[in-house]
Amino acid sequence: MHRRYLLKTAATAAALSVLPMRKIWAADVPAINLDGDSISLDKKDVRDFANSLNGIVLEPDSAGYDIARQIWNRYWDRKPALIARCTSVDDVVSAVKFARAHDLLTAVRCGGHSMSGKGMCDGGLVIDLSYMNNVEIDVENKTASVQGGAQLGDLDRKALPFGLATTAGVVSHTGVGGLTLGGGMGRLQRRFGLAIDNVLGVELVTAEGKVITANAKENPDLYWGVRGGGGNFGIVTKFLFRLHPMNPMVINFGFSFPHERGEGCFETLLRLLDGSGPGSIPAGWHLHARRWHWRCQHWRKLFWATIKRRPRPSAFARLWKSDAGQRLSY
Repeated sequence: MHRRYLLKTAATAAALSVLPMRKIWAADVPAINLDGDSISLDKKDVRDFANSLNGIVLEPDSAGYDIARQIWNRYWDRKPALIARCTSVDDVVSAVKFARAHDLLTAVRCGGHSMSGKGMCDGGLVIDLSYMNNVEIDVENKTASVQGGAQLGDLDRKALPFGLATTAGVVSHTGVGGLTLGGGMGRLQRRFGLAIDNVLGVELVTAEGKVITANAKENPDLYWGVRGGGGNFGIVTKFLFRLHPMNPMVINFGFSFPHERGEGCFETLLRLLDGSGPGSIPAGWHLHARRWHWRCQHWRKLFWATIKRRPRPSAFARLWKSDAGQRLSY
């Protein structure tokens, strides 16, 4: 018995001796702090942090890490030390407190549409809200409660069946949070204002890890700040939007004409923009240069010359002032 036990123990020790040390004792996680210096996160602290979440924490060797770190603008190929995929406000609070305790470089991802790659960072902690995408519509009060990780398509799919909408960008897979906190342009802006003009309130996690509400009555200065004041006021985990009646039927079409018919097309377009068309019609024009760039220059000059020849004031000047322009130009 003793001989068999001795042989078994020796074989186990020999097998362990060829394994990398991190397989036996978990290595620290390399990271970057707010000063840009390299630091190490204790593996036990990372494990405790992961266990505190309802969501999951991904490390560079975790399954799904490479997919989770991808954003829309593939120019940015950033590799965070940790990705916290939050599913609740409590998860966001835990992530903020963990980052604060370790002075950790932090980025917040909503829809991942930031052109400058702000939703991802190298060597830091990414607080990923993409699992927090619930949208609730209050038809009677015409409002939408939207979690911070929802995309514009999530909002439209819930609101449009009730004939309701608000200004929400032009691309369905853009994040509601990033678009709104950046001002929020969209096709309905002439009619209903920017996205920030329709924000009635927010739920926000501060840098201290506190959950607060900001609206016209509660924390009004913060409410003012998040509506166009830039970032770093906190992480918005929920928006309350004002909705507006909107016909969900949208018809989109376009016509192409040769350059020789340009002048007549411009005249027709201007009549449309004058407000003679039915309902709410956004209209625009586009010149295709192809090989002869001088032709585009020629038709641009002709377009403005056509406007100036009209006996009435410029259609575009009137659009800014008229109610018809408010209807037509969103």
